[in-house]
Amino acid sequence: MFLHQNIDKDVRLTIKTNKPDCPLIGDIRNYSAEQILEISGLSSFEDVDLIVGGPPCQAFSTAGKRSSFNDERGNVFFTFINLITKIRPKYAVIENVRGLLSAPLIHRPHNH
Repeated sequence: MFLHQNIDKDVRLTIKTNKPDCPLIGDIRNYSAEQILEISGLSSFEDVDLIVGGPPCQAFSTAGKRSSFNDERGNVFFTFINLITKIRPKYAVIENVRGLLSAPLIHRPHNH
């Protein structure tokens, strides 16, 4: 199963051409974990082996302004992490962006 969130229309067209039965979603900020599982054809009781993603990197990259989470694109990173914690895959892979770990941010306490 392959879910892909990409705003590049050419990328979406390529996927739909080569994998016409592959479900595609839009902006992950508009979907709950339950909706993503449903679109994937999975129930909340099934194990998910892997989630792979590359949230927008422009907000963190050392090649840019490094606005971090003050840039709306940076908040997609949090959405992606939240989806991982709700879906609970065996493994999760996130694209490494130079500058992500050193990005300026204000500490937010974790909710347990």
